[in-house]
Amino acid sequence: MFCPKCGTQFNEGNVCPKCGASIPARAQQSLPNPEEFTKAPQQPYGQQQYSQPQQPYGQQQYAQQPYSQPQQANQARQAVVDAHASVNQMFSNNPQYKGVSNKSKLAAALLCCFFGTLGVHRFYAGKIGTGIIWLLTLGCFGIGVFVDLMTILCDRFTDSQGFVIR
Repeated sequence: MFCPKCGTQFNEGNVCPKCGASIPARAQQSLPNPEEFTKAPQQPYGQQQYSQPQQPYGQQQYAQQPYSQPQQANQARQAVVDAHASVNQMFSNNPQYKGVSNKSKLAAALLCCFFGTLGVHRFYAGKIGTGIIWLLTLGCFGIGVFVDLMTILCDRFTDSQGFVIR
């Protein structure tokens, strides 16, 4: 039996040998064993053991695919992000791999040479907004045409999607 005041366990008597508290008669009758409280229950209280649900009314039941562990999913996601970052870093510093347009460098250079003040080469590259500006200002007063011709010849002129025209 246990003392309700200090918790000391003792076998006989109505008085606790440690603190001297008297034990009421009802506390002497049956006190639970503290070892029963430290054991983990085999099955949670009020819950049934997990089992596959029954097929209701003859309906076909489909098996659910097991979910991967969140840690494994996070590791896989991080691996993809790392691979993507390394590829971007490898190709971002090299202008050769910025992306190549399907437009022709020769066509863009000829259009810039002969119709540059009208912005035709910019319309050809898909840059409609700056093409209109070139049209209204006669190629930014000729300076823009010269700059565009140099960028086309040096493989730095890009189309509307940012790909280099080669």
